[in-house]
Amino acid sequence: MSKEAEGHIICHTHWDREWFAPTQVTNEWLLELFDNLEKVIERADEEFVYVLDGQTLVVEDFMKASSNTSLKERIKELIAEQRLIIGPLYAQIDFRLSSELTILKNLEMGRKDMQVYKVPSEATKVAWMVDNFGFVGQIPQLLKMFDIGYATIWRGVDDSSKKPALENIWQGSDSTEVKTLFLIGGYRNLYNLSSTRKVANERYELEIEKSKPFSFSGKVPLLDGYDLDTQPENPKEFLKNDSALLSSPSKIFEKLDFSKAHILHGEQISGKYACTFPGTLSTRIYLKQQAYYTEKLIKIAQFLRLVTGIDQDIDSLWREYVKNMVHDNICGVGIDYVHSSMERSFQTISNTARELIRTGLTSLMNMLQLPSGTYSLNLSNYAYNTWYSTDKYCFKLNTKGTTLSYIDMMHKMEDRKGEKQDQMSLKCGLLWENEFYKANFSDNRVIVSPKNAQNAENSFEVGELMLLEETGDAYTTSRKIMDFEVKVKSIRVQYLTKHNMILELNREIWNTTDLQSSKKGVFIRTKEIIIFDETPVIKWKIKTRAKGTNYVLAFRGTTHKQEGDVIAKMPFEIVRRGRKVQNLFGKNPPPSLKSVLLAARELESHTFPFQGFVGIDSPNGLFSLFARGLKEYSVSDNGDIEITLIRSVEWIAKRNVKGRIGDAGPLIYVPSASCEGRDLNFNLGIYVDGQNRIDELYKWFTLFDDPPLLFRFRQRKGAIDPEMEYEKAMGDLEIKIIDMDVPWLPFSDDEVIVFNPFSFDYGCLKAYKIGTRKFKDLVSNELECFLASTKHECRREGINDLVNEKDRKVRQISFIEIPYFQSFKQTGNSTDRIVASRKDLKRLSANMQSEIRREKENLRHLKDTSDDSGKSKCDFIKVRHKILTLQRTYQEIKISSLLLKKTPFQIKDVLAKFNKTRAKRRVYDYLVEICSSKKSKN
Repeated sequence: MSKEAEGHIICHTHWDREWFAPTQVTNEWLLELFDNLEKVIERADEEFVYVLDGQTLVVEDFMKASSNTSLKERIKELIAEQRLIIGPLYAQIDFRLSSELTILKNLEMGRKDMQVYKVPSEATKVAWMVDNFGFVGQIPQLLKMFDIGYATIWRGVDDSSKKPALENIWQGSDSTEVKTLFLIGGYRNLYNLSSTRKVANERYELEIEKSKPFSFSGKVPLLDGYDLDTQPENPKEFLKNDSALLSSPSKIFEKLDFSKAHILHGEQISGKYACTFPGTLSTRIYLKQQAYYTEKLIKIAQFLRLVTGIDQDIDSLWREYVKNMVHDNICGVGIDYVHSSMERSFQTISNTARELIRTGLTSLMNMLQLPSGTYSLNLSNYAYNTWYSTDKYCFKLNTKGTTLSYIDMMHKMEDRKGEKQDQMSLKCGLLWENEFYKANFSDNRVIVSPKNAQNAENSFEVGELMLLEETGDAYTTSRKIMDFEVKVKSIRVQYLTKHNMILELNREIWNTTDLQSSKKGVFIRTKEIIIFDETPVIKWKIKTRAKGTNYVLAFRGTTHKQEGDVIAKMPFEIVRRGRKVQNLFGKNPPPSLKSVLLAARELESHTFPFQGFVGIDSPNGLFSLFARGLKEYSVSDNGDIEITLIRSVEWIAKRNVKGRIGDAGPLIYVPSASCEGRDLNFNLGIYVDGQNRIDELYKWFTLFDDPPLLFRFRQRKGAIDPEMEYEKAMGDLEIKIIDMDVPWLPFSDDEVIVFNPFSFDYGCLKAYKIGTRKFKDLVSNELECFLASTKHECRREGINDLVNEKDRKVRQISFIEIPYFQSFKQTGNSTDRIVASRKDLKRLSANMQSEIRREKENLRHLKDTSDDSGKSKCDFIKVRHKILTLQRTYQEIKISSLLLKKTPFQIKDVLAKFNKTRAKRRVYDYLVEICSSKKSKN
């Protein structure tokens, strides 16, 4: 070991508050952690500090769970003294699955909490993000907006150099830079020295030797901590090496040399060095959809509070919502109990947000003194003049941006109740035509021909369903080709006018191989509503009822085999990607990295994240699929984009999944992840316009993603001043609320976030820039003048709430179209499957017990023969490691069986024992590594 190499030890815990145990259980462990932590700090000198996972939520949970007043006060003191490091995030969310507003709120709440706990501002500069499943490309800019100039990350790093480096400059999409520490060896490489006291120095020196080639400064980060670690320690009590220094995130950045740092560009979503688990983009897809619709409701409530100034507690809604966006939660990799609780939480938040919206709209209508009628609230900054259709209503949308408009031309969709037409009656028939495209139905297929394409002969099929076999788990998708058939059962026109057409299509899809075998088959029925109107977006709603498990159902949007980049919307930007991942290591990484990369890695990956739309920028134009709440796409060998609708799995993590090397998580059975027995609903859109204007695509996507909120406003006689006069007829009434020429978000009580998602200057912003604006500076003159005409004072500093109790009684809001939360309750009978699963788990448990007994007998044999044969200590370590691995698996199967009939709190002792076994086994990973290192040297 070179003399200049220094080990900078950071003591921490990574707190997965809900994973294989819910908060009712982990909060008890949290009490144990803080009790032990105080004792360690009290006997340590001042250089010892402890990192609470870079999130303030850990402290919030502790303060709510603990009844020990003196300990809580002491913890507050330690935080203020910077002996305990919290934040700057509120929670460790999944950035790939979280929306723009959620990411911002997570940073804002973290900052507020740190102010409450009196954390010095100079101690809030490092984002500690050591286990998030990848990062979006705008993270550097977002961190800088909150005065955070450094980041510590692990998963996702996509370094194209031959040898990675600890020191990196992470350059965001807009070129904003943050100094970044890449934890190549993960966040637990010096964990639990207290249980390996005799080899503590040996472990330390081995980690220094492995990691120092990747450091330009000779400063090596060593992390003493693990998932849900309740036994903090002071490593200086066990290390005798003078080069071992206790450190913290901010201290280590002061020592690192960034003069030769590697450059990381944009999004970091690669599983090259450590898995980002792309399968989590589609696991339990219903959770992603519920999160999407719930966030939309909170966003509208936030906007109405911003406009009216009405006193509503939206901050608490954001806190409850963001807790569900923690990576293990929204990724769907926890036990069923955790995710059932999430559904109830989303339901409660949505119901509350709807009522806040109702109150906010009442306040707005009273402020403007408008008469009874049907209105639309439009949050988009774009202007539209078109007929817009849902499956229930068709209306003239004539808006010049973010407006409140009176609607006098609206048609309610009434089912024709005519005879169903089989596919032959529509064969080669024209379905719909507008200024953007023609659509025909031919041979059970919907064929679309864009009118603005460069190639006049360009036509393609849309709406194809694909069925694949899934052999992976909650973390990782591993797909095989499956023989399947699709049959159109019926098709009929529900509604037809000169402005829109509603088509109902019923299909069945099933796998043809398994139906002839003993293996359970997959059978899916769909009811699909296809909506054509005067916009360039064909809206496609799909309701599924499925039987079977371990499959993928995907919706294919044909790109007619054109060349071109994949474009995908991600938070605050539109990214361009290749169609496949090219730079993964495979099973054999370079020799210099082999001993460093101990965590699970991806050997191959074919799925990618998106938020809202994905498409191909081809020579013939932009063709894109829109989706609400769906997060995963892949591109077939033919160049067809496929959006995953359902991915059915039954285990959190299986062993030996193709495409992944190493452990991902616990082998726990989770039947709800199969999605069997759930009637699921999907909302998609197909953008058909042959132009290559990405801003035009974004305009129509915004209408799809944030459609007008439609509502009826009723008042009793005498509620409005009879002398009230309007300059315009009600049919033309439109009140612009704010003046904005770029996408925007309602952020706080007085601020709006604006952003440019494009690679070129747009509106008032440079390419990819994100900014803030005061709401008072954006209020339109039109709104101010309208308020003045209704005898209210125009106020540039903000618009006050003018609702009183009398007005609440005489005014009523009823929703027509609003983001709809879906509960997706279990409707199928899964009793037979659960019974069969119990038998399988019992068999697996018996097999594991037999293997454990066999390995324990091997250990006894080693002890009996050690003196005669000269067996080394490493032989014992390797057998103990194997026994711990088997015991861990046995406990996972036991937990699986118990959770089929009990709650996690009823088996909390079993879960606690499992957590300790996991930790002990992890330590033995490093002991085995020491043995391997000695063997290689000899």
